[in-house]
Amino acid sequence: MKEIGNLKLLAEADPDDKMFVVRLENNFEHRGHLCMVFESLSLNLREIVKRFGKDVGLHMQAVKTYAKQMFMALTLLRKENIIHADIKPDNILVNEAKTVAKLADLGSASSTTEMEITPYLVSRFYRAPEITKQLKKSQFAAQHFEDNNTFISREVDSSTGEELAKRVNTTQPTEDLRAKLLPGDTAKRMRSDELRQTQQLIDLLQRMLELDPAKRITPLDALQHAFVQ
Repeated sequence: MKEIGNLKLLAEADPDDKMFVVRLENNFEHRGHLCMVFESLSLNLREIVKRFGKDVGLHMQAVKTYAKQMFMALTLLRKENIIHADIKPDNILVNEAKTVAKLADLGSASSTTEMEITPYLVSRFYRAPEITKQLKKSQFAAQHFEDNNTFISREVDSSTGEELAKRVNTTQPTEDLRAKLLPGDTAKRMRSDELRQTQQLIDLLQRMLELDPAKRITPLDALQHAFVQ
């Protein structure tokens, strides 16, 4: 019911359906289960990348289109003070023509005005980068982090069955985006327009992945970025 409430709130704030959040068409009860009827979007972004971008990636225009649509969806959520808390490729639905991507699955979403302290809130696999910054305020940080913010990854040794504590430094990026997207002398072999778009994408990604949320690009500013424009 909370998800239905959030979806209705977002739909009311976007009456013309221009902000790329999935539309709830109806809901009903069946044998004690609450069922939700959504608009038909047959694919998700993980399937799109796997089916059409395997080993080569998606076409740059598709990346631009989906990025712009997601920035618009996030702009709407931010305006309405809603945190999705589980954004990942599986929760971005795409239509059959592959021209429209919409943010979906608000089952973990909540209003910024009613946040509760819980041991588990966001996905373990898509955790917001600023979580390293908020540790000092956290009630459960000592269970998982050392004083210098090193993450303690508890794993089970497959041969002995004993639990091992593996320390992982999470404060510095492990990959260079520019080196990854423009390896070696790739830039010399690209057309000028391709190189410009790739450099714009690198800049946008770096600004999106900024660890400090105060410095990170906002969805509204991202819509004005040269890559999306």
